[in-house]
Amino acid sequence: MKKIVYKDIADKAGVSISTVSRYFTNGYISDKNKKQISNTLDQTGYIKNLWTKKDVDVKNIYFISKSLNDNDLIKIINSIDDTTRINQNELIITAATNEAAEYVKEIKKILSRSPKAIILINPPRGEVLTRYLQNIKNIVQIVVFGLQIPNINSIYIDYKKLISESANKFIEETGDRNLALVTDYRQTPATIKEQLIGFTSFCKNLEAATCSIKYFDNRVNQSVKTVVNDLKSKKIRNVICTTHDVFQNMLVHNVDGYFHLSDIGYNTIHDYNNSYFLKQFIDYRYIWLQIEDIIIKNITNTNVIIKGELIKPSTKEVVW
Repeated sequence: MKKIVYKDIADKAGVSISTVSRYFTNGYISDKNKKQISNTLDQTGYIKNLWTKKDVDVKNIYFISKSLNDNDLIKIINSIDDTTRINQNELIITAATNEAAEYVKEIKKILSRSPKAIILINPPRGEVLTRYLQNIKNIVQIVVFGLQIPNINSIYIDYKKLISESANKFIEETGDRNLALVTDYRQTPATIKEQLIGFTSFCKNLEAATCSIKYFDNRVNQSVKTVVNDLKSKKIRNVICTTHDVFQNMLVHNVDGYFHLSDIGYNTIHDYNNSYFLKQFIDYRYIWLQIEDIIIKNITNTNVIIKGELIKPSTKEVVW
């Protein structure tokens, strides 16, 4: 990976230096010249150095997420405080499309700023991104969360294990062999796939009386109501919620206490008010500490599997 100046780009693209300047400052240039410059940057993998010495002297750590509202991103950021080793002022969060080619372009922009590290939160799957990360892994420290990529530092949650253990716990404690897995359309395909494998494998091996898989849109109340009514009609009470949002939506429709619900995620007020039957606890602070360790110790090619833990509501009174 190489940083270049306007003249290098102009020579490669066959245009003038002033045309390159206008390209990067949103000035007018013809579509033909715009395409030539864009193709040059894409084909050569060049990164234009737009930053001053002052900019690159600050070695920041960049989070890239397909959305600034990504649940995992928010939970990881919220777990960072004054006791963690990396200064919060070093962290910068940016959003990128889930389309691999555009995602790679965003990484290239960040590389031009000479970052200390890049943390990818639930990036897109596929050969395009995998190949690119393997090409730049010796240039910058990379940590991927939510996906396992060969020869790249990867941290991911073992959803198959968590779902299977949750299903077993429901049957163990209730004696009811009817189960449902309820998920949200907005989850990442990779996460949904892992959760479905854990659930279907359990049901096949344990021969549960009824195993039902349901999807709804957390933002559409009627979508939630339809799932709730269908589960009641099938007399299914044990419900594994695959996200905290799914849990909260099901909770709103559980005023009569008909359902035994599982929650998932980090610490919330629900841990103290008996809202859930059991919880798949994900320790996001531990996840951040693992990310810190990789960056600070310059660890390469490691895989960290987050196994999670099943917990019950606390009987202790919480003081806020």
